[in-house]
Amino acid sequence: MLLLPMPAAMACTATGTNILCNDAASALNWNTVNSSVNDVSVLVTPTGQSAGPLLGLPGSASIKLTGRNTTLTNQGLIDPTLSLVALGTSGAIMGNTGNAGAIRVNNSGTLYGAGLSVLGLQVLTTLDGAALSLRSNSTGSINIDNSGTIGLKPGLLSLSLLNLSPVIAAYGGAPVTVNNAAGGVINGRVGLGRSATGNSFVNAGTINGSVSMGQNSTNTFTAVTGSTISAGGPDVGVDLAVAGLDVSIALGFAQGGTVDGGANGNNTLVLQNPGATGTTGTGTASSAVYRNFNNLRVNGGTWTINGPLVSGQATLNGGLVNFDSNSAFGAGPLIGNGGAIAPATSGLSLANAIQLNAGGLGVQGSNNLTLAGAISGPGALDKSGTGTLTLNGTNTHIGGVRLGGGALALGGNSALGLGDLVVYGASSLQPGSATSLSNKIVLGADLALANTSALTLSGALSGGSTLVKSGAGILTLTGANSHGATRISAGGWVVGNDAALGAGPLTVNGAATLASSASVALQNAIVLNNALTLNGAETLTLNGPISAAGSLVKTGSGVLNLNGANTYAGGTTLAGGTVNVGASGALGTGAVTVSGATTLAGSGVALGNNFTLGNALTVAGANNLTLNGTLSGAGGTLVKTGTGTLTLNGANSFGGGTLAAGTIVAGANNAMGTGVINVTGAATVDSAAPVSLGNQFV
Repeated sequence: MLLLPMPAAMACTATGTNILCNDAASALNWNTVNSSVNDVSVLVTPTGQSAGPLLGLPGSASIKLTGRNTTLTNQGLIDPTLSLVALGTSGAIMGNTGNAGAIRVNNSGTLYGAGLSVLGLQVLTTLDGAALSLRSNSTGSINIDNSGTIGLKPGLLSLSLLNLSPVIAAYGGAPVTVNNAAGGVINGRVGLGRSATGNSFVNAGTINGSVSMGQNSTNTFTAVTGSTISAGGPDVGVDLAVAGLDVSIALGFAQGGTVDGGANGNNTLVLQNPGATGTTGTGTASSAVYRNFNNLRVNGGTWTINGPLVSGQATLNGGLVNFDSNSAFGAGPLIGNGGAIAPATSGLSLANAIQLNAGGLGVQGSNNLTLAGAISGPGALDKSGTGTLTLNGTNTHIGGVRLGGGALALGGNSALGLGDLVVYGASSLQPGSATSLSNKIVLGADLALANTSALTLSGALSGGSTLVKSGAGILTLTGANSHGATRISAGGWVVGNDAALGAGPLTVNGAATLASSASVALQNAIVLNNALTLNGAETLTLNGPISAAGSLVKTGSGVLNLNGANTYAGGTTLAGGTVNVGASGALGTGAVTVSGATTLAGSGVALGNNFTLGNALTVAGANNLTLNGTLSGAGGTLVKTGTGTLTLNGANSFGGGTLAAGTIVAGANNAMGTGVINVTGAATVDSAAPVSLGNQFV
C-alpha cells in the first residue's frame, strides 16, 4: 500500500503530487496506491501495473485517491486480481463524500475491478468490486475518457454474471462526462448519479452491459455509428438499485443491453457519425435499448430507428434516419436543420409539427409517407426517392419544396407553403384536395400532374423542362409562364394569358380540351397525337403551327382564330362558335365536319379541305374566303352573310343554302350544291368562267 510520501525505491514513485507506476506488480510490491492528498495525479505507463492490496476486501482498491482534484491516467494494467486475495476489490476508488473537486480518469489500457460474489454468484447491488467508483459533489466534476478496456474479472469464488455487475459508478451530485472512444470497451453496468446540470455520455466503442444516466436531470447520451450496446451475455432483465446509498444520490443500474436516460428528466439522445456530418457510417437505435429519452438530435450518419425512440421533440442537423413508427420522433416538433428521413415501411404518418430552418429537411426512400402536421420556418422541404409524400398540413414555410423523385400529394391549397416548388428530378404532383396553388414552379425536370378535379396554378412556371398533364380534371394556368414544353394526355387546359403554356410546344397525347378564361393568343406549336377539343366561350387565338395525325374539334360559343400554317391530318370538327382562318392551311390537311351550327370567316385565304355539312355553316365577315374542296352533306346548309366574297371551286353536293349578304363566286358546276338557295338579303352570285348551276333560288 502506498502512502504519500513514499520511498523512491518502490515501483510506484512519487514526485510531489505526481505518482508514476512504471513496473509490473509483484509479490514484493503490488503497486497499490492509497492517497488522501489533494491534486494527486497517478500515471500507470504501458509497462506499468497496479494490483490490489495483498488481502483485497470490499472497500479496497488498486488505486484509491480520496483527496480533491485527482487524476488517474492508465496506459497499462490495473487489476486487483493480481494480488493474493481479491474479494470485491475495486480497480480505482476516487473522491469522497464531501468536496472532491474535479475527478479525471483517462484509460487507454486495461482497468479491472474484482466483482463481489457470495458462494460463486455475483452480488449485483453493491459498488464493491467495480472497476471505477468515483464520487464528487455538485461543486465538482467527474470526467472519464476510455479508449482501452474497462471491465470486471472474477475475484475470489466469483464465477459468472460479470457483465451484470456495476463496472463504473460515478455519483455524488457532480456532473459526469464519459467518452467511450472508438475501440474502447466497457464490460458491465455503468451507473451515473443525479446531477442538477446533467450528465453526458459519448459511446463510439462497445458496451457489453448497460448505462444508467441518472434520474431527474437533463442528460445527454451520444451514440456514434459503429458503436454497439448489448447485454454481453445472460441478463436478469431488471434495473438494479445500489444498497446502502442515500436516496438523494439516485444511483442505479439499468438492465443489460439498455441505456436509461433517467426517469423524470429532460434527456437527449444524440445520433451521429465520427465527423458529425454527412451520411457515412451506419447505426441502429431501438426503443428497446434507449429508454427515458425526451429529445432526439441527429448530427450525421445513416441511422435505423426502431419504435418510438423519444417522447418529446427531434432535431435533425444532418444524416439520414430510417424509421418504422408514427411516433419515432416523439410528440413534439420535428426540426429540420439539414437532415433527412426515410420511412422503413409504407403508410406511415407523422403528426409532428415541422420547423424547417436553414438546412431544411429531406424525405427519401421508396415507401409512402404522410406529413400531417403544420410545416413552418425559413427552410426548404426536399423530396427524393420513388415513394409518395403526402402533405396534409396548413403549411407556411417560405423555403419552398424541392422535388427530385417519386410523387408529391397535396392535402390542401397551402400544402406547398409559401415558397417555390423546384423540380430537379422527374416527379409527379398529385393535387388531391387542393384546388388552387399560387406557388411558383421551376421545372428543372419533367413534372407529371395528375389532377382528377379542377386545379388552378397561378404562380409562374419556369425552367427548361415539361409539364405533363393527366387525369380527368381541368388545369387552369394563369401565370406568365416560360417553361420548356407542355404535354397532356387527359382532362383539359384553361389558359389565362398569352404565355400560359410556356415557351415550348403543346403535345396532345390523349383526348383533351383547351379553352381560355379571357381573350388569349398562344404562340405555341401544337402537336396533335390525339383529339384536341377547343370548347371555351372566350376568344382563343392559335398562332403556332398545328401538326401530327390528331384532330381538332371546335365546340362552345367562343371565337377560335387559327393563324398557323397547319398540317395536322386528323381532320376538323366544327360544332359551335366561330372559327376565323388566317392561313391557307389553317384547318390542316384533313376533312372538315360541321356537326353543329358554326360560323367560318377568312382573311383572303383559300382552304383546300373537303367539308361535310351536317349542320349549318355560316360564312361571315368582310374578308374574302375561298373553299377549293368539296362541300357535301344533304343535311347541312351553307349560309353566306357579311360583305366579303366566298368563292366555291368544288363540285359540291350539300343540300342547300341561304344568301343573306355579300358575294358568292361559283367556280365549278354545282358549286352551290343541289338544294334550294334562299335569298334573304341583297347578295350577288357570280362566276369567273361559264358554269351551270341547277339550284332553285327562292
